[in-house]
Amino acid sequence: NKINLIDVPGSADYASEVAAAMRVIDGAIIVLDASAGVEVGTELVWQQAKAANVPVMLFVNKMDRENADFERTVQQAQTILDNAVVPLQLPIGKERDFRGIISLRRQRAWLISPKHDGSFEEADIPAEYVAREQELREALIDKVAVTNDHLIEKYLEGGADALTLDEIRDGLRAGIANNTIVPVFVGSATQLAGMAQLLDGILDC
Repeated sequence: NKINLIDVPGSADYASEVAAAMRVIDGAIIVLDASAGVEVGTELVWQQAKAANVPVMLFVNKMDRENADFERTVQQAQTILDNAVVPLQLPIGKERDFRGIISLRRQRAWLISPKHDGSFEEADIPAEYVAREQELREALIDKVAVTNDHLIEKYLEGGADALTLDEIRDGLRAGIANNTIVPVFVGSATQLAGMAQLLDGILDC
């Protein structure tokens, strides 16, 4: 698969470049700093994406930095940007202890290589994260299910586990297209952590 990326700075000084990019892209990935949360530039880019009717994904970056806080950043995004914001992933640890990513859709963990070369090892979800993973997954499936009558019927009859991976993917795509879902990915670009998963997420979503 070929993905063309247009990298535009998020500061207010580059508002015209952001507006120009919005006219030619199929979707936007708005990058948030895990330690700074939703900044003024984030809001400006968000507003321009909404005005141009461009589907949006969020990527919470710098999870290895001091004061990184994924939960706080997501809550800010839900409050300031849109309550359609919903995590698709959950980080394992933070700051110096950031060591992996949990997929809420696949219910698996990706443990980051200590070499920071972008490689990872797939594993079971650590026991201390299972309860939070299930809580966030329920919130995700809630939003996915309402995109389609068939999905909501399956969900009401069998719960979150009744939906297949393909059905969740199709519901995600529909929700992103109609602005009822804004998925959140997580990682650390300097460590190459989460980059492969983000690229897969672009293709899936």
